Amino acid sequence: MVTSLFWFLSLLYKSNNSYFSTRSSSSPQFPLGRRAACDIYWHGVSFHDNENIVSGQVNKFPGMVEMLRKINLSRAMRTMQELFPEEYDFYPRSWILPEEYQQFSAQIRMVKERDTTVSPTFIVKPDGGSQGDGIYLIRDPSDLKLMVGAQPKQAVVQEYIHKPLLIDKLKFDIRLYVLIKSLEPLEIYIAKEGLTRFCTEPYQEPTQKNLSHVFMHLTNYSLNVHSGNFVHSDSQSTGSKRTLSSVLYRLAAKGVDIKRVWSDIIALVIKSVIAVVPELKLHYQADIPPGKPGPTCFQILGFDILLMKNLKPVLLEVNSNPSMRIEHEQEVAPGVSEYVPSPVDEHVKVGVIRDTLRLMDPFNKKPTVNMISHSTQPLL
Repeated sequence: MVTSLFWFLSLLYKSNNSYFSTRSSSSPQFPLGRRAACDIYWHGVSFHDNENIVSGQVNKFPGMVEMLRKINLSRAMRTMQELFPEEYDFYPRSWILPEEYQQFSAQIRMVKERDTTVSPTFIVKPDGGSQGDGIYLIRDPSDLKLMVGAQPKQAVVQEYIHKPLLIDKLKFDIRLYVLIKSLEPLEIYIAKEGLTRFCTEPYQEPTQKNLSHVFMHLTNYSLNVHSGNFVHSDSQSTGSKRTLSSVLYRLAAKGVDIKRVWSDIIALVIKSVIAVVPELKLHYQADIPPGKPGPTCFQILGFDILLMKNLKPVLLEVNSNPSMRIEHEQEVAPGVSEYVPSPVDEHVKVGVIRDTLRLMDPFNKKPTVNMISHSTQPLL
């Protein structure tokens, strides 16, 4: 029951294990399954991790993994951009490969013919990629890697944001945690604390010579952690991974209107979720038809957001399975590594999991949480 789930997670908070570890010496084990139904089911990847749930709550929505793949998210955003161009200008212009290769090439050719001094940069993201795997920058369509063996490579190519906000001369992005509590009515909770992930090489605007400098251009933690300049810090306000609040405090000290920044970020999140809700509802109704027994769903998403130099937030991507690890690998001797706690990750992610469980409390106790709530009327 939910009491056991809270207790089990509290054990993980105090240990050096990741949140989604399934083994704990002092927690109840069910190697052959359990007969009694649970109040909350915590799946590792998708709604379909367990197909035999007819009640309770599942921490994944059916179809969420598919909807947040690079291509499907870009299609959803493009639809909204066509309908509401000014409201959805926070998502970079995108082309889907290989099907829109000709349109992409024609657009670049037209831009260069208009002004021969202009040489725009684009970022290519594999459709199913994660943790920065397979991402690269280009300045000409001929540089695209369109094939994997004999198979066409599914990807999204986007305009590269070449004037990001810098701190300590480094590019960074924001990882914001968002809870979708329900689709009908649509309820969204945004965690007030998040992470900022920093590049490990001072930023320079892209040129043909530095396009391959991933530590300069890509903010992905899984890439930069392999840089010799990566700094693991016990402080929340220094190092290569910091809390969002520490960065906002620093910006506020320079006179930045933080309330305006937060307001723009919240609007970005709400509009992004609205863009994918129609398709999500179709998946939901297909797996859990109205009137038939089945669980309700909720899900934590990871929004990756870049602040431009003018403080406008830009959506980079949305992760359906954001990492909840609260540790990192550290070399303690040549060739010998061990996992050690990450105070910044623990500070942020423990709060996200704790408040999520409080909000989803099946006994309907009034929760005290550190999240911002937003709800909408059902979409027509």
